[in-house]
Amino acid sequence: MPTLIATVGAADANSYETLAEANVYMDERVPLATPWVASGDASIRALIMATRVLDAMALPHRTLCKEQSPQQYYYTSRQWTGSPASATQRLAWPRVGMFDKNGNSLDVSISGNTVASPTVITTAVKHGRTTGDSVFITDSDSVPVIDGTHTITVISTTKFSIPVAVTTAGTAGKVSWIPQALKDMESELAGQLLMADTTLDSAVIVGGIKSVKAGSVAVTFKDAIDRHVLPDAVLNLGPQSWFTDELVEPALRAQFDVVS
Repeated sequence: MPTLIATVGAADANSYETLAEANVYMDERVPLATPWVASGDASIRALIMATRVLDAMALPHRTLCKEQSPQQYYYTSRQWTGSPASATQRLAWPRVGMFDKNGNSLDVSISGNTVASPTVITTAVKHGRTTGDSVFITDSDSVPVIDGTHTITVISTTKFSIPVAVTTAGTAGKVSWIPQALKDMESELAGQLLMADTTLDSAVIVGGIKSVKAGSVAVTFKDAIDRHVLPDAVLNLGPQSWFTDELVEPALRAQFDVVS
């Protein structure tokens, strides 16, 4: 059985959520055609694959579409906005410069952390976290630094503690985390991948099919057929501000003037 690693910001993470968190989502969802198994090997593999698919949105994919239309054009897929919280994390999230559906930031700055064990961290704005949440800290300047993944104990709307003994107080740093909406996207995609693997190449595209005929009825595709890896049910769980727009632009041939 593969191992699910959901440590926020880790260099070996392969999932944005634990199996237990995915099970909570599935318990509240309308049952899938292919039943979700709360402790099954297939469910773990589906979560890992769903994370890979979501992670691919960290980079834009530009495709030249030319099969069905006389006018060739480039299609650039949507991608995540914001940027990774660190250069060492394996996955695209946590990210900075992102907001939830209510406009709350998904990262906050640290204004200070105390000399204590556990150290108490004060954030510049309300952090919106609850006790037991996992957060990822970067760019701290206390001794020792408190960078890394921590489980927090909330003290107030702008204070929480982490189990680290600090000997010299800090005055800087950034806190980020994995938003619930992203975990829901992973759960939904994992469930749908168990029903149909949309990551596989479409037989229609591979075969170059441009029209379909059944008896006297024939249909010709005006535009290129594009595979739909991410179902709308997955995309709709994330705020629109998380995604760039899909871009379609004509692939114009270069024109040159001959100068004698």
